[in-house]
Amino acid sequence: MRGRCCVVLLLIATLMPGTVSYARDVTVGIEGGINVANFTGNDVYNNSSNTGLIAGIFARFAWSDYWSLQPEVLYSQRGATYTDAVTTEQQTDYIEVPLLVRFAWGSDSFFHPALFVGPAVGFLLRNRIVDGEEIDLKDHSRNVDVGVVIGAGLDYELGSGVILLDARWELGLISWNQDLNAKNNTLSFMAGYGFPLHRQEPGNLR
Repeated sequence: MRGRCCVVLLLIATLMPGTVSYARDVTVGIEGGINVANFTGNDVYNNSSNTGLIAGIFARFAWSDYWSLQPEVLYSQRGATYTDAVTTEQQTDYIEVPLLVRFAWGSDSFFHPALFVGPAVGFLLRNRIVDGEEIDLKDHSRNVDVGVVIGAGLDYELGSGVILLDARWELGLISWNQDLNAKNNTLSFMAGYGFPLHRQEPGNLR
């Protein structure tokens, strides 16, 4: 798992210099919030959502007033809660790397709404059941998760930086266990702050 994670991060680092050279505006920052996570699939029963944290860093490379590319590296807590005779909680933690294509508008305003979509790859850190005692499920889990992210955001220019708000839904494309049909299904709400590294046109942070 560490090797695959390093390969993805190395690939992003390799592509960034070329991406920066073609981008008109470059913004970097931090973001964080909460996940409302669950599992979907034929092998999931008596489950409800589980809340967790999500936080990390991002870079945004804008080529026009409307279009930009935003890679991120996030720590994401997911899982689900099961209620039968007793209530148990499944906790799954990932290092997640989304690559989002954003379409934004409102270049003549301090407020910039946006829509975004893109793939995400997650690298499993922990998978366990908690019901008074802990049961480690990592050895029975896939080390890599793949999903699709879709969402909407709102940026507000404040001084030389920008305040970020976004809501996103991520649907897992593969099961966390190769013997089960149980995929991640996560709704995230985040806030953050970005500051410009490179700007060709003052006032445009997208």
